[in-house]
Amino acid sequence: MLPPFNVLHAIAIKQGSSSVLPALLTVLDCDIIYSAASNPNDPALQNPPAEPVFKTNFWDLNQAQNGTTIAFDAYDPFYPPSILNLFPLDVDRGLPVPDLALLYPLTGAGQLSAEQQDMPGISAPHTANVPQTIKRFDTDLPFFVNFPFGYPLVDMNWFAARRYSNDTL
Repeated sequence: MLPPFNVLHAIAIKQGSSSVLPALLTVLDCDIIYSAASNPNDPALQNPPAEPVFKTNFWDLNQAQNGTTIAFDAYDPFYPPSILNLFPLDVDRGLPVPDLALLYPLTGAGQLSAEQQDMPGISAPHTANVPQTIKRFDTDLPFFVNFPFGYPLVDMNWFAARRYSNDTL
């Protein structure tokens, strides 16, 4: 199952040594910055298109609603009432991603906090590759805790490789 957002996840681990175990870093210990892979000699960058990137109609105004985009109307049902109104839904800016640790059923405060991530090309879609800082990252992601549906798979070997061919297995 995928969450209803485009999300980028990162883990920062401090390298261990023969006497010290590796350590999981938090947002207080470091910044995580990302950008797209690029090559300044790429021929595609010599004559970039002047027109904007076509994004289907996802970011267009919904003619059946009052001034909201199709993106807003598609994702608004997945958020608590009036929450999505607090965030701009601009092209190349991600949907608000909730901090699930704050909503954690056992230890969280029950408050919704969310961040949006910009794409590295937000300032100029065909040419920019501006590094973006991940605004928050998780050390404990309780996404599947007390999930209201689904079932556990028992006796599943997740690491087994199996060939499917005419050969016997």
